[in-house]
Amino acid sequence: MKLTLKKSPTVFLKDYAILLEDECGIQEENVVGSLWYKKGIRPVISNNRSYKTKSYFIALEVTPNKDMGKTTVMETKKKNSKTCIKFLKKLKNKYFIKNNKKVLLGWDNVSIHKSLELKQWLKENNKNEEWLTL
Repeated sequence: MKLTLKKSPTVFLKDYAILLEDECGIQEENVVGSLWYKKGIRPVISNNRSYKTKSYFIALEVTPNKDMGKTTVMETKKKNSKTCIKFLKKLKNKYFIKNNKKVLLGWDNVSIHKSLELKQWLKENNKNEEWLTL
């Protein structure tokens, strides 16, 4: 996608919040470290793995202003189109509704960013051209 600025960069930066978004997951797993045992006798170690996980959507503001480096984080049980839309609603509320800023959002090519559900939501919720996604 080619981005053409219709306004000067200074005006563009005044009107937009520039965000980089990504998802991450953290998994808790039991780990066995060093172990002492008698020579010739190998101990049996049981490890009941819990596989507790936490998932997050994170947006980092990179607009060159006082808010640069600030983050918006949402914890979620799943990373899918529905939760991604929920996070975009959070960003919309924070930037567009509360601060009258449009959002230039840079994100990776993960499948949820290209889903039909997300594309439809962006189409329906971009009447004021508050979203520009890269």
